[in-house]
Amino acid sequence: MAENRSARPAQDQFGRQAAFYAESVTFRHGESLDAVAEFAALGRYARVVDLGTGPGFTAFIMAPYSQHVLATDIAPGMLVQARRLMAGRRLDNVGLMLAEAESLPFTPDSLDAVTSRQAAHHFHALPRAVAEVWRVLKPGAPLY
Repeated sequence: MAENRSARPAQDQFGRQAAFYAESVTFRHGESLDAVAEFAALGRYARVVDLGTGPGFTAFIMAPYSQHVLATDIAPGMLVQARRLMAGRRLDNVGLMLAEAESLPFTPDSLDAVTSRQAAHHFHALPRAVAEVWRVLKPGAPLY
């Protein structure tokens, strides 16, 4: 992950709040998560990446429809919570990775779907993150 002045404060802030996010009803449930599940059910995906996964709820929703889901976040504390929550579920196809949306470590045209829920407003360079998503998505792939 590229280190920069903008990412460090977000890493610290969300690392401190990770346990709250993991237990929050707002993040565990809700219309936006239901919408992702509804769209996910429309297809089957080989490789999915969830950006700004937080404690992983969106990645967990994608798992039944995917061969492999990679839950990414810039805050190690969020990934700790995602790992903890995964332990109680049978999600052998979900992996975790420390990565920022503005600099994705994937080859062009390599992902079948990209998800991001309640995270984009935290990206330090949203236009760059969007460009990265389009770079790594296969042509015609959905963006949820």
